[in-house]
Amino acid sequence: MSTPVFLILKSIINMVNIDENVKCSGAVIKIASRCNINCTYCYMYNLGDETFKLQPKIMNEETINALLNKIKLHCLVEDIKKFQFILHGGEPLLAGKDFFKNFIKKANNYLLPEITPTYHIQSNGILIDKEWCDLFKEYKVNVGISLDGVKSVNDQYRVDHKGRGTYDSVIKGIKIVQENNLGLGMLTVINIDANPVELYEHLKLLKIDNVDFLLPDYTHDNLPSGITETSYTRESTPYADWLISIFEIWFTDKDKLDIRLFKYCVCLLLGGKISFDYLGTSNNNVLVIETDGGIEPVDSLKICGDGFTKMNANVSTHEFSEALSAPLSKMYHLSKKKIHKQCTVCPLKEICGGGFLPHRYSEKNGFNNPSVYCADLIKLFTHINNRVIKEFSEEQREEFGNSGSISIKDIKNEIRESLKNVKEPTYVEELEFFKIEKAM
Repeated sequence: MSTPVFLILKSIINMVNIDENVKCSGAVIKIASRCNINCTYCYMYNLGDETFKLQPKIMNEETINALLNKIKLHCLVEDIKKFQFILHGGEPLLAGKDFFKNFIKKANNYLLPEITPTYHIQSNGILIDKEWCDLFKEYKVNVGISLDGVKSVNDQYRVDHKGRGTYDSVIKGIKIVQENNLGLGMLTVINIDANPVELYEHLKLLKIDNVDFLLPDYTHDNLPSGITETSYTRESTPYADWLISIFEIWFTDKDKLDIRLFKYCVCLLLGGKISFDYLGTSNNNVLVIETDGGIEPVDSLKICGDGFTKMNANVSTHEFSEALSAPLSKMYHLSKKKIHKQCTVCPLKEICGGGFLPHRYSEKNGFNNPSVYCADLIKLFTHINNRVIKEFSEEQREEFGNSGSISIKDIKNEIRESLKNVKEPTYVEELEFFKIEKAM
């Protein structure tokens, strides 16, 4: 007889396992390039990139028309039947309700019936009111709000332009969304100084539908808090330890939160396949469109330097296929295939995919590095694997093709021994294309 845990984990695989899709089937649309708050860790405004100052504050009608034309053409050529619009910013609600209604009506008119659009909006929640909720309901928009934890934790970094905490205003927006019977996802940037157990319990009390935990966006040139060196042999793993504390509660919680990071880890470790920036080996399939119509790869790459994401491609002059062929775009979309030499010999490469591309950057080597979080990822994935497998019989492990528990020591030893004989990948020049040559 199958154990309850086995059946739950099997249902997770059935729920998230999807076919790999190498096409661009969604876009992050920056409908507003300004924000009504000033998060200190924000990659858009506070980590070195200042190109937003040269862009329109709100996307104009001409850009919207050009964007929708290029999306429809791309979908028809690539036989894409569904396209996801992720309305983003800055703070997207700054664009206003009239803009919002006009954009979605126009997108539906452009794409239906050949292509089915879906809509998601990522907001800080402060501007949400009942009228906004009515619009979200009318146009079937999935709502995501950013919150980093309890008041003292959230207000450490998520502040307004006068340095005041935003927690109370965000909670007000969350309650309005829930009072209007809308589903709600949460985006939470990990703060290792926060109590992870307290955070989990707080999110459950808020009755959030699903949560995305994000590693803070840092590079080898600007290391995250708590990390002083990036070798895979590093003993200190504060980000893994933080996440493991939550995973242990989540794993046995009968009324568990929907946490994508954990759910997808389990899926991959048990032989599933997912498409996600942070995990797996599937090609990334989303482009970013700035308010001026500029076409870019993932916006987190702005942490690599001022103007780094600019590819001189625009919806008014370029097809999506042209933007996808630009060096940085190709690097992002194929980043799970073109990984550092160390990653090619790592037993966890099918889970990790070499790490999120921005976290692999350095001025010296471009993207020819492992993730700054490499040691943390090894510990996290090893722990999750061993915790899951502990619940399985030998027969159940065979069904999933999982050979059993693994040790951090064995993984590090295998990497160390394999590196003695492995050659540099043939694509090293592509990884290092983005390094910055220092003047002598």
